[in-house]
Amino acid sequence: EQSKLEEAIEAYNRAIAIKPDYAEAYTNMGIILHYKGKVNRALATFKKATFIKPDYAEAYYNMGIAFQEQGK
Repeated sequence: EQSKLEEAIEAYNRAIAIKPDYAEAYTNMGIILHYKGKVNRALATFKKATFIKPDYAEAYYNMGIAFQEQGK
């Protein structure tokens, strides 16, 4: 919301360093990466989130949006 995207990515990376199984941090970081046009990196973070939390619907939803953007 504050348009401090790089700072947000750094904060999520710090959170993941502290808690590597923090699926929500991966998903939120993926949303930012997708917004910045880094779709492949976003997909990778969404996949990490679903690996950690296989029933995490928000990660799958955002992954679907990214795949749709790629025409898949």
